[in-house]
Amino acid sequence: MNEVEALKQERYQLQQYAEKVTKELQRFVDSGALKRDNLAASAVALPPWANNVQLMNPLIRVYDDRVRELETVLGKSAGLAEQAAALVNENETLREELVQKSEHIAQLQTREFLSAGGGSSSSSGGGGLAAVRSRFEEEREELDALYKMSVEQNEVLAQQNVLLKSQIEKMQQRVAELEQLHGQNQQRARQSDELDRMRALAESELETTRKQLAAHKDGLQSVSEKLKQAQQQEHDWSQKYQLLRDESDERVERISAENSQNLKLFHELSDELGDRRAKFLVLERENVDLSEKYQRARKEADAAKNEAQNMLVLMEQLERKEKTQRQQIADQRAKLDVLEKDLAEVLLEKTKLEALEGNASRSKEDTDRKRKQEMEVILEDMRRATEGQIEMRQRRIDDLEDQLSKASALSLDLQTKYDLLVKQHSHQQTAAEARISLAEKTSAHLRTDLEDLQKRRLMLEKEVHDKARELASLQDKLQETAQAQNRNLQRSTDMKSELTSSLENFKQKLQHKEDTCAVVEKQNATLSRRVADLQKLLVNKEREYQAVIDDERRVFETEKSQLLAKVKTLAAKGKAGEQRAIELLKVQEELRTRWHDELTLEKRSLEEQVDKLKKQCLQLRMGAVLKTRGLTST
Repeated sequence: MNEVEALKQERYQLQQYAEKVTKELQRFVDSGALKRDNLAASAVALPPWANNVQLMNPLIRVYDDRVRELETVLGKSAGLAEQAAALVNENETLREELVQKSEHIAQLQTREFLSAGGGSSSSSGGGGLAAVRSRFEEEREELDALYKMSVEQNEVLAQQNVLLKSQIEKMQQRVAELEQLHGQNQQRARQSDELDRMRALAESELETTRKQLAAHKDGLQSVSEKLKQAQQQEHDWSQKYQLLRDESDERVERISAENSQNLKLFHELSDELGDRRAKFLVLERENVDLSEKYQRARKEADAAKNEAQNMLVLMEQLERKEKTQRQQIADQRAKLDVLEKDLAEVLLEKTKLEALEGNASRSKEDTDRKRKQEMEVILEDMRRATEGQIEMRQRRIDDLEDQLSKASALSLDLQTKYDLLVKQHSHQQTAAEARISLAEKTSAHLRTDLEDLQKRRLMLEKEVHDKARELASLQDKLQETAQAQNRNLQRSTDMKSELTSSLENFKQKLQHKEDTCAVVEKQNATLSRRVADLQKLLVNKEREYQAVIDDERRVFETEKSQLLAKVKTLAAKGKAGEQRAIELLKVQEELRTRWHDELTLEKRSLEEQVDKLKKQCLQLRMGAVLKTRGLTST
C-alpha cells in the first residue's frame, strides 16, 4: 500500500509538472504570436531569442529525468511482481503440506478408532487415545490457522499486484502521451521557425528584387513573367502542401481518436479480466472448501462403512456362537432323550420291585419332569433374547446402510457441483482469453496503421523538401537570368550613343516597365498579406493544439476519477469477499462440530451396544456352564 501511495504521489507531481510545461509553452506561443503580429504590423526584424528553440532544453532535461525515475519505478514494480509470484508459490507449497498433514492425521485417527473399536482398549489406553486426539486437534487447528493466514496474505498480495499493474499501465500510457505531445510541440516550434526563416528570406529576396527593378527597369518584363510563373508554382505548391498537411492532420486526429477508443476498450477488457480473475479466485477457494468437505464426508463415510463392516463381523461371530449354543442345546436334548429311554427301561425292569422303590421312581420322574420344564423355559428365554438382539442388530445395520446411502448421495451432489464450477470457470477463462486476443489484434492493426501514416507523413515531408529545393533552383535560375539581363543592359548602355534615334521607343518601354514594377509591388503587397494570413493560421493552429491539450487534460482527470471509483469498488468487493469467507469458515466450523458430535454419539452408542453384547455373552456362558454342571450333577 505504501508503494501505491508513492506511485499516486509521483503521478500527481508529474501531472503538475505537465501542467506547468503546457503553461510555459502556451506563454511562449502567445508571446511569439503577439510579437509576430507586432512585427508584421511594424515590419521590424524578430529578436534572436524568439527563434531560439534551445531555451526549452532545461525543461526537456527535467522531463527526461522524470522519465528515468518512472523507469526505475517500473523496475521496482516488476520486482514486486516477482516477490508476489514467489509468495504465491510458497503458499502453494504450504497448502500441499497442509493437505498431506491433514490426511496423515485422518489416517492416524481412523487407526486409533479401529483399534479402539476392536475391543483391545482399556482405561489407560482410552486416556492415551484422548491425549493423542487432543494433540491431533491442536495440530489441525494450528494448520488451519496457518492456512487461513497464507490465504489472506495471498489475496492481499494479489490485490496489491493488480492495483500496481493498473497504476503502472496508466502511468506508462500517460508518459507516452506526454512524450507525443512534447514531440508535437517541438515539431510545431520547428515549423514556426521554418516559416519565420522563409518569411525573412522572402522579404530579403523582395528587397533585392526591388533594388534590381529600380536599377534595371528596362529588362524586367521577362523577369516579371518568370517571377509570376514561379509565384504561381509556389502558390500551387503551398496549396498542395497545405492540403497534404490538412489530410495528414485529419488522419492523425482520426487515428488518435481510434487509439483512444481502443485504449478505452482495452482498459475495460483488462478491468473485466481483473473482475473475472477475482471471481475465479473466489470460485477456486469455494471449490477447495467443497473438495475438503467432500474429502471429509468421504472419509467419514468410509469410517462408517468400516464400522458397519466391523459390526457385520461381530454379528457373524455372534451368529456362529448362537449356532454353537443351539448345537450344544440339541446335544443336551439328545442326551436327555437317551437318559429318558434309559430311565424308561429301568422303570420297566424295576416294575417288579417293591412299592417303596415305585414311590421313589415316581418322585424321581416328578423331579425329572420339573427339570425338563425348567430347561425348556430357559431355552425359550434364551431364544427370545437372541431373536431380540438379532432384530436390534438388523435395525442398526439398516440405519448404517441409510447413513451410507445419504453420504454417497451427498458426495455425488458435491461432485456434480464441483464439475459445474470447473466448466463455468473454463468457459469464462476461454471467453476472457478470446477478448484479450481480439484486443491485442486490434491494437496491433492500429499500430501498423499508425506506422504507415507516419511513413506517409515522412514521404510528404520529403516531397515538400524536394519542392523547396526546386524552388531554390528556380530562384537561382531567376538570378542568373537577371544577371544576363544586367549584362544586356550594360551592352545597351554602351550602345546608347549609337541608338539615340530609338530614344523615344526606349522611353515608352521605360514607362511600360514602370507600370510592370507597380504591378509587381502590388503583388508584393498581396504576398505580404498572404504571409500575415499564414501567421494568423499558424496562431489558430497553435490555439487548436492547446485546446486538444486541454481536452487531453480533462480526459486524464476523468480517467483518474474513474480509477479512484474502481479502486473503491474493488475495496468494497474485497471486504464482501472477506465477509463471505468468514461466513463460510463459520459454517465449516459448525459442520465440523456437528459431525464430531454425531460421531461421538454413535461411538458411545456402539460402545454401549458392545458392552451389552459382552454382558449377554457372559450371561449365556454362565447359563451354559450352570446347565452343564446341573446335568453332570444329575
